[in-house]
Amino acid sequence: MKNRIFTMLIGLLLSATLINCSSSTNYKTAKALGQNEGGSNQGSFLIMGNYSEDAGTLWGVPVLPEIMYRYAAVPNVVDIGVKLFPIGAEIDLKVQFLRGNFNMAIDAAFTYSTFSYSGLDVTYMVLAPTLLMTMDVTPGFSLTLAPKLLYTIVTAAAGGYSGNVTSISYGGALTLDIGKAVGVMPEFSYFLNNTTGEGTINFGVGLRLGGYVSGS
Repeated sequence: MKNRIFTMLIGLLLSATLINCSSSTNYKTAKALGQNEGGSNQGSFLIMGNYSEDAGTLWGVPVLPEIMYRYAAVPNVVDIGVKLFPIGAEIDLKVQFLRGNFNMAIDAAFTYSTFSYSGLDVTYMVLAPTLLMTMDVTPGFSLTLAPKLLYTIVTAAAGGYSGNVTSISYGGALTLDIGKAVGVMPEFSYFLNNTTGEGTINFGVGLRLGGYVSGS
């Protein structure tokens, strides 16, 4: 049983595209949400769809739906987000430290997912520190570059036995934000798993409702 769990863990790590597709998506800018004209803190709602491919085999994972809500915890400085996808969730905290036509922020995210696979109870946990850099090209159009590190812990259990493996992936995302009150956010990302040597390419597009932050 122990050998089976270890073998399955390695297989799950190699096929972590499904989970990392969500962990590696960005769909945010470096600009922290502010306040609405009435003085209330801003919020935004996003609906996203993503397609992921193994960079070596071009084996694809179908479009995965995600939804995310962001809220201005400290207007123009800190906002928080909650993202839901079919088999898990992610929370993140973003702090902006440079503001203007060029914006910078740091973001820390935690993803948790649990499911059953081939008789095993599987848990994925991902920690993802990110640097966000956003350039306002024109009002209502920005480009964001988001280098990110993914630290993944995979645990599997069955029949009273359990095991876990860890991995580190590094890469980044390029995100466009087009629009004001309603925005379209095309995105491309690439990540390389330092443990397995496998690369993952993600494509996606998001629809943003609210949460437009103008440049200063």
